[in-house]
Amino acid sequence: MEAGKFKEFYTRLLDICRAYFDERLSTHAFQATSKELVDSLQSYLVRHQERSDLESFANLSNYVKFAEHSPEVDKTKQAVHTARQTLNSIEKQILETQKVK
Repeated sequence: MEAGKFKEFYTRLLDICRAYFDERLSTHAFQATSKELVDSLQSYLVRHQERSDLESFANLSNYVKFAEHSPEVDKTKQAVHTARQTLNSIEKQILETQKVK
């Protein structure tokens, strides 16, 4: 994959996550830095590993976007997995919270 394609892919993947956070959690995810974003999700990502994975994915996305880095295929697969896991975990937390109410 060309560097420009990586940039587009990672930008879109992180934007999908940010759009979900805005929609489901009423956050200002598009205005937040990666660190602010992860910090704002602490109550939903209760396991340290989940927060760490999301932070690594967001940082890699920034590296690809701004430094024109071309990550290895394994890193790209991991980014997709992390995005999916993060959204699933947060959705599960939301649904559990709604059941309690």
